Amino acid sequence: MRKKIVFSITVLSTMFLLSACSSSGYFKDAEGKSSGFKVTGRFDKTKPLLHDSLSTKQQWSFYMIDEKGDERKVVMTGRFKPQGLDSAAYVTVTGVMQGNEFHASQLTSLAGYTVDSPSRGVKNNSK
Repeated sequence: MRKKIVFSITVLSTMFLLSACSSSGYFKDAEGKSSGFKVTGRFDKTKPLLHDSLSTKQQWSFYMIDEKGDERKVVMTGRFKPQGLDSAAYVTVTGVMQGNEFHASQLTSLAGYTVDSPSRGVKNNSK
């Protein structure tokens, strides 16, 4: 019985690690991916954080530099500014590439706050 539990935990842990490793990387790695892909980098504070309030999508856009130094425009949909973006040393965005832009559905800052709905930050206790 104990061997079955240890084996099951080992298999599940391996599957989790493989899925986590295959779905994250750099902006170049995200090209051609059709599902959520995670990119970690830093918010470029030298470029503006823009809000398109005139379109029906209510989009925010900013520039992010991934860990290889590749800079891309990141677009998020929502009426409210992504929380924690200005103060975070690093951020992780989850989404897909569309042309030269990365369209993010989620943003997580180094401070541990997840912005799944850009209207409010939710504490992420998965450290």
